[in-house]
Amino acid sequence: MMRRRLSSEHFTKEQFALLCHVYGHRCLACGEIKPLCADHIVSLSIGGSDGIENIQPLCWNCNSVKHTKVVDYRKSAKVFLRI
Repeated sequence: MMRRRLSSEHFTKEQFALLCHVYGHRCLACGEIKPLCADHIVSLSIGGSDGIENIQPLCWNCNSVKHTKVVDYRKSAKVFLRI
């Protein structure tokens, strides 16, 4: 939590809700529609920002498996986009 407070940027609940909507409320890693959590593409622990541009919606399980690895699932999730 301390790293998040030190970051100059913070995404809002509204921004995350819009991001989930854009991707069809699907986990970008497994593609399933299930409850989503905000995953930092570049972890805060290794210098990533807390801005929405560093956030991707993942289910809890996929987020846990990813842990602190840098994996951008947005590139392969274009099929889910709802623009």
